[in-house]
Amino acid sequence: MEFLNLEDIPEESQQRIYRLQKLSLIGELAGGVMHNLNNVLGGILGFSQILLNDMEPDHRSYYQLSQIEKAALRATRVIQQFFSLINLNYQDEKLIDPKEIIEETVKILRAGLKNNINLEIRYNHESVAIRTDPALIIQVILNVCLFARDAMPFGGTILIETCCRSNNQSGYVIIKIVVNGKNLNFDLHHVNGTENSVLGLTLTRFILKNIGGQLVINSQQNRATGFEIHIPAEMIHEITSTSINKNGNLIMVVDDEEDLRILAKDLFESKGFEVLTARDGETAIETFNKYKESIKVVILDLVLPGIDGGKVYEQITTMGTPEIILTSGHSKNEQIQSIIEKGVAHYMPKPWDIPELLEKTKKLLS
Repeated sequence: MEFLNLEDIPEESQQRIYRLQKLSLIGELAGGVMHNLNNVLGGILGFSQILLNDMEPDHRSYYQLSQIEKAALRATRVIQQFFSLINLNYQDEKLIDPKEIIEETVKILRAGLKNNINLEIRYNHESVAIRTDPALIIQVILNVCLFARDAMPFGGTILIETCCRSNNQSGYVIIKIVVNGKNLNFDLHHVNGTENSVLGLTLTRFILKNIGGQLVINSQQNRATGFEIHIPAEMIHEITSTSINKNGNLIMVVDDEEDLRILAKDLFESKGFEVLTARDGETAIETFNKYKESIKVVILDLVLPGIDGGKVYEQITTMGTPEIILTSGHSKNEQIQSIIEKGVAHYMPKPWDIPELLEKTKKLLS
């Protein structure tokens, strides 16, 4: 066996290898930091949402609490975008109204537009939602709009408009981005001395292809230019909210973070449920075995001390038939995907959105 001598590698290539190794290490460290921040945010977001739910809007502390909730949600989205950036193949999917995504995108976009560019928004979609990672769609819209910005040296208008093309079951949400301005320069290979926005379009096509969508570009120099972002959609129907009743059902929460166990226990007990908690995999299996006739829903964290969540899932599903809500502070990866495909009822990324957690649990118990 022959080994490559480092001295045989050109110095420029050695430097490139070193930079790649350094970037890889930074990525791993950043991923760990983001995971820990997710757990911290879970407590901040969860407890603030519980307090808001129990507080009248005219209470003197309601506004301050709502600002804490909003700040925690913004921080959560930043972390989700980070995970999506380093792992595009597995996203944290959720069913969401395109309007919510566009509103969040516009907040970011306005800071990056020149003063001579106006932004207009129109919504023409109803009763449809898209099931995807919101962070990826935000990235898609930003990429297209920044490409348009770089092609408008003399300013103009960017119109973001939604419409839908659907039948009774499914279809597409179409996000149209129409650009009007003087002397538009839409060279798909080179825009105003920078290739960054062009590379953004390449990434946009890749993201949309992965979720079954597409990017359509209609352009003609010095005339209005149209971009259409096609995203698979689902028809949605309004769900009447009902209170959760115990009816003898028992919930088990498995998480190594004490704050999140306390949060979940307080949340469900305030709705009339009995809640069991476990901080590690071994305790979870023992507890489930003891109360398997009564436990109907298990909220299961993937990363646990000792026996991990995947093995816990395998063990408890051989002892009973509980509904499983799998949670994780990591971006959805192959391990998570494989567990979901085995029959997990729901997957929820951390930090939990409390109203969503309640809604999912309510459906499972009804």
